[in-house]
Amino acid sequence: MSCIVFQTVKRVGISKIVLSQLVDDILKQTKQQHAEISIHLIADTYMKRLNKMYGGRHGTTDVLTFVAQEGFTIANHFEDLGDIFVSIPQIRRQAKLFNLSFREELYRMIIHGVLHAEGYDHKKKQDAKIMFLLQERLLKQHIMHSHPFV
Repeated sequence: MSCIVFQTVKRVGISKIVLSQLVDDILKQTKQQHAEISIHLIADTYMKRLNKMYGGRHGTTDVLTFVAQEGFTIANHFEDLGDIFVSIPQIRRQAKLFNLSFREELYRMIIHGVLHAEGYDHKKKQDAKIMFLLQERLLKQHIMHSHPFV
């Protein structure tokens, strides 16, 4: 398993190592031991461009997942699941809006992105139920087991 974290925003408040470990743990728990995924921590300006270019929507969003071509493998026979882009300013706003910690909301959106990369979807009601239940279960496990000061 492998997760690479790229950061173009100045201050996140959670180390890239911790986020990489979160993703590695999620991949292990979802039986994706031989997978690689990239996380991009970005600002709203970049997210707005991505959202317009690839989603056809104006404005920012919290997370966008770009799934790699199915069956694409990289060095060491790892399957490339794709790239997840997370708007750090949007996550901060959502955390405040929902009265959550930034860490909890960031973890939730990263887990959400990883699940999309693995093929989960929430377009249909039944699929949404499955995806969101799994997302919250994984989040609960990681919030309970992570050190709040890392």
